[in-house]
Amino acid sequence: MTADAQHKQAGGAAPQSRRVSRRRARNREAILNVAERLLTAEGAEAVRVEQIADAADVSVGSIYTHFGNKEGLVVATADRIFDRIQDYLAMAYAVSDLPIEQVVATGSAYLNLLLDHPFLVRFIASGSMAQGEDSVGEKMRERITALLDYLESRIDAAIAAGQAKPVNSAYFARFLLGSWNGVVALSLQGEAFRFPRDAVEDCLYQARQIIIEGLCTPGYLDDEGRATIALTRVPRPPSKPV
Repeated sequence: MTADAQHKQAGGAAPQSRRVSRRRARNREAILNVAERLLTAEGAEAVRVEQIADAADVSVGSIYTHFGNKEGLVVATADRIFDRIQDYLAMAYAVSDLPIEQVVATGSAYLNLLLDHPFLVRFIASGSMAQGEDSVGEKMRERITALLDYLESRIDAAIAAGQAKPVNSAYFARFLLGSWNGVVALSLQGEAFRFPRDAVEDCLYQARQIIIEGLCTPGYLDDEGRATIALTRVPRPPSKPV
C-alpha cells in the first residue's frame, strides 16, 4: 500500500472511530435514562435487564457490555445522579453570602435533587452504598460525606457569625439530610403515602421554617419568634443535554 493510500485510510478511520464512540455514548445514556425511570417506578428487585433493554431499544448484550451486570447498571444509575450534586449546590451557594441562609438553601437544593431523581432515595435506603466495596461505591460514599461536610461547614460558619445557636454541626447536618431523605422516601411508598411534588416541597418548607427558627439566634428572629432571614426556595439547575 502506498503512503498516500495509508494516509487516506488512517484519515477515514478517525471519523468512523468518533462515530462509534458517539453511538456508544448515546446508547449508554439511553440505557441510564430508562434504567432510572424503571428503577424508580418498580424498584431494583422487580426490574429485569431485558425490560430495560427493550425500553431503551438496545440489545441485552449492550447493557452487559456497558455495565457488566444488573448490579453494575444500578450503581451506574446512582453514580450519574451523584454527578449532579455540585450543580444543585452551586444554585444554593449563589443564593446569599449569609451562612445561615446558605444552610437553608442547601436543604432546598438537596430536596430538588431528590425530587428530580427519586431513584437516589431508593438507592440510599437500599444500603447498596454502604455495602459496596468497589471504587464506585467508595466514590459515592465520598460524595455523600462531602455533602455532609459542606453542610457542616455552613452551620459552623453561621454559629461563628452569631447567626445560629451553638449546636453539634455534624449531628445537625445528618438530621437535615436524613429528614429530607425520609420524607421523600415516604412519599414513594404507595398510594397511602404518596405526595405530589409540590406537597412534598410544602411539607419540607414548613419543616425547614420550624427548624431554622429553632436554630437562629434572637437577632435573626422577629418579635413573634419567626426567622427574619430569607427562606428562599432554590431554583433547579438546568437540565444537561443527553
